[in-house]
Amino acid sequence: MLDPRIERMLQETEQQSSLSPGAAKDLREAVESSPYLV
Repeated sequence: MLDPRIERMLQETEQQSSLSPGAAKDLREAVESSPYLV
């Protein structure tokens, strides 16, 4: 489970950025799979 601060950052990035849905999904998957950010 992600730290709530990281989850909030991802949600804000997905909502406010110009990332495509695919790029936002890739970013989320990269963060979720990182052993340093869980």
